Amino acid sequence: MVLSNRVAILTRLEGTILIYLGILFFINAMFHLVKIEKKEILSFSIFIASIVLLLSFSLIFGKKADIYSVEIGGITIFFSCLYLWHDFNIMYNIDNKGIGYYCLFFAALGIALIIYTGTEITKLWGAWLFVSWILWTILLIMYYFLYVKEYKIQVFFGIYFVIVSIISAWLPGILLLTGVLP
Repeated sequence: MVLSNRVAILTRLEGTILIYLGILFFINAMFHLVKIEKKEILSFSIFIASIVLLLSFSLIFGKKADIYSVEIGGITIFFSCLYLWHDFNIMYNIDNKGIGYYCLFFAALGIALIIYTGTEITKLWGAWLFVSWILWTILLIMYYFLYVKEYKIQVFFGIYFVIVSIISAWLPGILLLTGVLP
C-alpha cells in the first residue's frame, strides 16, 4: 500500500522526532548511569531538545496539520520542556525537585494516555504506542522518586532509561523512517 503524501510526511516527522527523543533519552540515561559530567551533555541536550521542540511546532502549525499531528506535536512538547528545564537546572545548578513534580503531573497524563491508547489498538503502531506510554509513564514516576523523594535508584533508572530510549523511541523512529513500520 502506498502512503498518501500527507501520511508519508507525518510518518517521516514522527520518525525523526522519535530518533531525536531516543538520542535525548539515551544521553540522559548515560548521565544517570555512568555519571557523565553535567556540563558535558548540556549543549548536546539543549540542541536535541530544541530540535524536538521545533519539529513538534511543525506538526502543530505546519501546512499538513490535522488533529492527529496536533495531538502528537502537543504531547511531544511535554518531553522537550522536561529536558530543556533539566538543562536549565544544570546550567544554573538548580535543584531538580520541580522537575520531579512536573514528571508526576506528566505521569498522570501518561496514565490517561495508556487508557486512551489501550482502546485504540488495531495495528502494530497502536500496540507500540500503548507499550511506549506504559514505559514512559513508569520513567516519569521514577523521575519523581529520584528527584523529589531522593531514592537512590540512579543505576536502575539509568538502565531502564537506556531500554526505554531504544524500545520506545530510537528503534521505532528508524522503522518509521525506513518504511518498515507504517
